[in-house]
Amino acid sequence: AMRVLAAYPAAFPEGSTMTGLGREVREKLEMVSNEPVVAVVLPRESGASAGAIAQTLENIAQLVPSLIESQQQQAIKAVVEALMPKVMPLPNVLKEAE
Repeated sequence: AMRVLAAYPAAFPEGSTMTGLGREVREKLEMVSNEPVVAVVLPRESGASAGAIAQTLENIAQLVPSLIESQQQQAIKAVVEALMPKVMPLPNVLKEAE
């Protein structure tokens, strides 16, 4: 039998990850049927490591929003830099830098 790992919204009362057999997961997923869900079916031999895999995915999921925000800020900065004319520093600024 395959083992199933499901990650779902943190608002779910039991947490954001859960492991178990497909039938066990299906019962709990019915409670969040209108929420986004990520499910991974693991090979049978991965059953013992399902908890570690679940924790790893939960940790990654927590990082994704800040990574997306960082990428968006970098993209905006790149666009602004591409649109802005290159301006030479004022002579007094150059003198202070020396």
